[in-house]
Amino acid sequence: MPDSVNRSIETHLRAAVESAPSGLLMADASGRIVLVNREIERLFGYAREELLGQPIERLVPERFRRQHPDYRAMFREDPRVRAMGAGRDLYGLRKDGAEVPVEIGLTPVPTEDGMFVLGAIVDISARKQHEAEQRELNERLRQAQKMEAVGTLAGGIAHDFNNLLGAIVGYTELIINNSHDAQSVKRDAGALLGAALRGRSLVQQILTFSRRREHTRKPLALGEVIGEIQQLLRATLPASIELAVRIAPGLPSVLADGTAVHQV
Repeated sequence: MPDSVNRSIETHLRAAVESAPSGLLMADASGRIVLVNREIERLFGYAREELLGQPIERLVPERFRRQHPDYRAMFREDPRVRAMGAGRDLYGLRKDGAEVPVEIGLTPVPTEDGMFVLGAIVDISARKQHEAEQRELNERLRQAQKMEAVGTLAGGIAHDFNNLLGAIVGYTELIINNSHDAQSVKRDAGALLGAALRGRSLVQQILTFSRRREHTRKPLALGEVIGEIQQLLRATLPASIELAVRIAPGLPSVLADGTAVHQV
């Protein structure tokens, strides 16, 4: 092939590398940088003269720098194209000390001078921010859905509360009317206390369902939790629906979050 054609191809290749939307960086077998393009300069904040001949670890955050030579050695042992992402979060270190999330694709380039590695690096800061915002929106949506579910439950619970309050008022009137009979007073007071405790339990279950907090796992007896939920459902489901619960005896405890189990 004529030298003029070779020079033309080389010129086109250099122009393509320079204008590539991804950062392109090449390192030799010792891990020293031999080529960078304009996007690498923009992404990391270095002029290419500051990078050429420098170890690739200069662009690796301090917390990953010690292990990086081992990663390079593993790649040399099995040199093959590695797709973007590689299944884990990767970060680059800018000249100003800031870390930037990136995706990196690796391509081995065998030459007469040895094995070189071409890295294609993409800044994914905008995508990471979008993902974080999406997670926040999803969390807000889940919380709104829980509040909607609480509102639905409240209609059924109101009826049960009316019954509890009616019992409390009725037994209170009985205590007043039977104050001369100590045995009757004790019996009615016990019934009054039972109704009040049931009301408090119902309120606690509503609060447990609607609470927004970080999950904390601890040993949990599922049978007891299911029993609590069973009471709540029976208080809210229409009378036409039969609720059948079968819990095997002697179940071991599980490591779980009680509030999360309630919400499920």
